[in-house]
Amino acid sequence: MTIYVTEKNINVVRDLIPADQAKFLKVGCVAWRVFLEDGSMCFMAVWPDSWRGAVSWGSEESLWGDWDDETDLLSLDHSGVVNEFGEWV
Repeated sequence: MTIYVTEKNINVVRDLIPADQAKFLKVGCVAWRVFLEDGSMCFMAVWPDSWRGAVSWGSEESLWGDWDDETDLLSLDHSGVVNEFGEWV
């Protein structure tokens, strides 16, 4: 489920995503969740004004990195790449 953050829905979206992502959420961001094969859930968000993004698998703190809009890949700051489905590539 992809959500485009607007002035009207920003508070609702903040309640749906991990707290460390919600803290930086602003109008224009895009957030989504993915249900993984093992039954767990992944949360992702992208800040298009800076092309930064974050991914979280449940209760863990989010991992942050640079989002590539052409490839839909998140290159994490501390190594690793995650696709738009929350999978390591």
